[in-house]
Amino acid sequence: MNPFSSLPHDEFRIIDGQGEQSEPVKGIMSRNKVTVFDKTINVSIGDKVIRLLPGGNTEKYIVDDCHFQKGMGGIPDHFSITLIREEHKNKTISGQSINISNSSNIIIGDENVQSLNVVMFEQSMRAMVEAIGKSNASEAERSGALDQLRKFLSNPTVAAILGGATSGLLSLIK
Repeated sequence: MNPFSSLPHDEFRIIDGQGEQSEPVKGIMSRNKVTVFDKTINVSIGDKVIRLLPGGNTEKYIVDDCHFQKGMGGIPDHFSITLIREEHKNKTISGQSINISNSSNIIIGDENVQSLNVVMFEQSMRAMVEAIGKSNASEAERSGALDQLRKFLSNPTVAAILGGATSGLLSLIK
């Protein structure tokens, strides 16, 4: 028996990188975390979580981290999912100025914003490749657009920033 089954469970949906929406999922939500005792859910970093509120409004989140934990000591198997509110994903720091001269390989970030930005970029590029494929442009125009994307992604600077996402994105462009 799940000792947490008597706790209130919020209902939400998960939207994956291809825009596919899950069936309703129940979990225990807190400010930036949700615990789900359904071990069959499919969730990945970068997915979206949409929570319907009682008044009809919604809260939108992006999955920043997810971890599956095997049960122990009466606690069942569960996913622990860390969330970032969608409206906070591109937050800016006001009043701060950083000047760097004659330096290289510097990363300035806030928590995991850099990795989240790569995930969001990857999702946008996937959508762009799909949109090019479905466009009414001629085959030559579509091929030219995909060649330009391939050239952009093959640039060493871009590849260094995107890391492992580069090969996945290049494989989309046929």
